[in-house]
Amino acid sequence: MLFKPWLDAPPPRHELHDDSSSDEDIHYESESDYDDGDELFKPVKKEVWSDNAVTVQIDYPEFLPAGNLLLVAPATEPIVLALAKSIPAGSVAISSRSSSQSLAIFRIPEYDLTWIRMPSVAPTTCHNLARTILEAFSPKLTIILTPLYVGTETPVKTLVTTNTSLGFLQEQALRPPCFITGIAASILSFAELAQLPAVALVINAEGVPDHEFVEEEAAESTAAFLAKITARAELTLSLQMLRRHQYRSSGMYV
Repeated sequence: MLFKPWLDAPPPRHELHDDSSSDEDIHYESESDYDDGDELFKPVKKEVWSDNAVTVQIDYPEFLPAGNLLLVAPATEPIVLALAKSIPAGSVAISSRSSSQSLAIFRIPEYDLTWIRMPSVAPTTCHNLARTILEAFSPKLTIILTPLYVGTETPVKTLVTTNTSLGFLQEQALRPPCFITGIAASILSFAELAQLPAVALVINAEGVPDHEFVEEEAAESTAAFLAKITARAELTLSLQMLRRHQYRSSGMYV
């Protein structure tokens, strides 16, 4: 299979940033982005994994439905935000001796989706983070949205585990020399080893690693795949919301 969790994404040859660029997570604060679901999602259950170097702690509701789990790269987050309103439902905290980061967990109840924004994490953390998330949520199906340049002719390619009974996904399977890396690859690798159903939607994107941009055509194709995978014909993408949440990074190749 074409995923290599032990590899980092290739570094850009040259990368330009303006003064407004930042490596910090972007927070959307508009009232239309998320509903306030704090009261809805209590009490909280904790899952903790730790070794001598890294601790992963997941806080989530005890009664969180074991539906479909979406793991979303930052460049593909506008697609999910354009599907429906998201409700805050917990967090994933990753801490080590040198750094810490928190990943927000959200629910889209009308489509039975739980989703987590998955920025880049250290390669040494990827496998254990993937294992902790999948063991904590036990999803019916894990769906990974990850950006990669795959060409505009077929803007969404797929990778599936052998225990995934969605044969139509093989029609657009990712082929060499393309492959995915990092946390997306680790999640798919662990799902394969644990014999869990999982699919990666590899979405055509332009730009350098961690600063990709997904065009509207690819976003619409992704939404169509999600509707078919989850058997939710009513799942549609709002282009108005997509445009609102999309942004272009100032990083580029020269």
